[in-house]
Amino acid sequence: DPSNPDIIYAGTGEGWFNGDAVRGVGIFKSTDAGASWNRLPSTSTSAFRYVQKLLIDANGDLLACTRNRGIMRSKDGGTTWVKIFGSGVGGFSDRAADLEIASNGTYYATLGIFSSDGLYRSFDKGDNWEFIHQNGMPDEGFRRIEVATAPSDSNVVYAILEADDGSCLGIYRSRDQGENWTSLEIPESTSGLVFGRNQVWYDVIIGVDPKDADHVFIGAVNLFRSGNGGDQWDQLSNWFTTNEHPFVHADQHNILFNPNNTARALFANDGGVFSSTNLHIGDPQFTHVVTDFNVTQFYSCTVHPFLPGVMAGGTQDNGSIVIDNENTLTGFAISGGDGGYAHYAGENGEYLVTSFTNNNYNIYLNYSFIGNASFDGGSFVNPTTVIDHTLYGNAGDGQYFRLNIDGDLVEDLAYVYEFNDNAIRHIYPSPNIENRIYFGFSDGRVVYVDNVHEENLKNGVEIFNFSGNVSCIAIEEGDENHIIVTVSNYGEISVYETWNGGLNWQNAENNLPDIPVRWVVFAPGRPQEVLLATETGIWRTDSMQGAWTSWEPEPYFPNVRTDMIDVQESTGHVIIGTHGRGFFVTDYYEDYVSINKIHHKEPEITIYPNPTSKVLTIEPNSFEEDYEILSFSGDVIKSGRLNNRSIDVGSLHAGTYILSLHSNNVRVTKSFIK
Repeated sequence: DPSNPDIIYAGTGEGWFNGDAVRGVGIFKSTDAGASWNRLPSTSTSAFRYVQKLLIDANGDLLACTRNRGIMRSKDGGTTWVKIFGSGVGGFSDRAADLEIASNGTYYATLGIFSSDGLYRSFDKGDNWEFIHQNGMPDEGFRRIEVATAPSDSNVVYAILEADDGSCLGIYRSRDQGENWTSLEIPESTSGLVFGRNQVWYDVIIGVDPKDADHVFIGAVNLFRSGNGGDQWDQLSNWFTTNEHPFVHADQHNILFNPNNTARALFANDGGVFSSTNLHIGDPQFTHVVTDFNVTQFYSCTVHPFLPGVMAGGTQDNGSIVIDNENTLTGFAISGGDGGYAHYAGENGEYLVTSFTNNNYNIYLNYSFIGNASFDGGSFVNPTTVIDHTLYGNAGDGQYFRLNIDGDLVEDLAYVYEFNDNAIRHIYPSPNIENRIYFGFSDGRVVYVDNVHEENLKNGVEIFNFSGNVSCIAIEEGDENHIIVTVSNYGEISVYETWNGGLNWQNAENNLPDIPVRWVVFAPGRPQEVLLATETGIWRTDSMQGAWTSWEPEPYFPNVRTDMIDVQESTGHVIIGTHGRGFFVTDYYEDYVSINKIHHKEPEITIYPNPTSKVLTIEPNSFEEDYEILSFSGDVIKSGRLNNRSIDVGSLHAGTYILSLHSNNVRVTKSFIK
């Protein structure tokens, strides 16, 4: 509120129809400069699920640009609302994309998101609206429109129009409040990329210098600037490092100038926030200002099977990230772009598979790149899993693929009749039956396939057929008949349970709110306990009891969209990937796993001396096992057969290592210091 900076309003919901968008829950208000927040009760309706923009006009009226209800206005600080523009009220669509107020009080609003309506103007603060596709501005062939006004000259208006295919249809300028329009150049980057590519539906912004109406900035994938009102454009940044332009992350969403020093501005994009302090010079510089700003959106997470605190995951437009110590605050991007599923593989987790959109995969051995595979089919974040050295994933058209990650990296397809050419949404390998995989589909079915590693024409067994998108499948280790299936749609039953392999299913949602459930796991060491990754964080139950299952939110976990959970079976550590708050890790279940190991009489070993200088001794002395010594980055340093209960480590450099012992399908690991 410009008249009282202690009052702040925050709108929720991302309304561009991007696949990872989070549905909002209305508008929040703070009266103590953000120290505390309360949701406005008047906005707890479907009308305010996607709030694209909030403005306060000179009268102090609060305006909300919404996707479901057009432009809404409140004259009492959000207590009550009236629709002032949209379908049936001056326009044809309720999908409001943008709203601007010129310095003289004129409103400009655009309607249409993946639909067509247009750009409108109001001279009387929203009481009446005029369609202003006139005198140079096209009146058809467009969808979303981004608009901006010049703070220093209320006559100057800029607009960018999205074409039906998502590209930039045109850039326009008016010097008479929208009476007449001039078509401006659509710039092209030095790499040959046309402004906006085909994603103007998602990322596009205009920023006008508050003190110079002709000094204008536009952003989509990259940033461009004009000093003459858009007649010519200069490229300012590039989304990958070049010699010609400084790096600024792709997909621009907002530009905010310092009104007192317009050489300074902030640029918001899919990489966070960038700043510049010298926008008035020929080649301004940009700084990535995201210190302690943990908002990474993970699509996936995976934990190393043995090494403590080593994990990886794919993110929204920030690559696939590796964290080699759970106590650190940062990781490194091992591959770029949009990161999908990631997997550690191999006997010792020495392989890492990362993915890009659809079916594009990078293979690493001890974090060194060894090859990539790229083939047709798949979805934006394509579901995959690993068994031994084989990657399995969705290939589309009723098929799954097999890819030998330590082989020739050639796709091998298998067609399954029972898939019905439907989209695979989840892939889960059985923990109990070798080479069996369960496939979940967008049409609410689950089909399992045996001997997935063999043959190219397969038959499956359908065990689940309900409404909604199957997001995850979990099976209790040791009991193939105990299965949980989750669904990620609003308005559908989210959790199902069977104790007889799918012959009968129970609705296990009970008191869970109507929210998407994206992942489910049996808690390590406590198979009666189940964890859910949901749109509002982690929910859990102490006991699965079908229709009588009681769920509760995890009190120490944030209210954030949560996409995936992975378990390090060797320790019981749980890693969680959130879509907006980075990674979370807990060792809460470590003691339960340890007790479970004792119960199953897994071998107990002691190694000494630790630290050691030359020789490691292993107790008890009855062991005769294969051993490996690994670095904390996963490299196998030394291997052999354990005899006489000792290993010569004199040749190792000083450092911390992992000793891994193998015997009778049991693995025991211990760390030691040389």
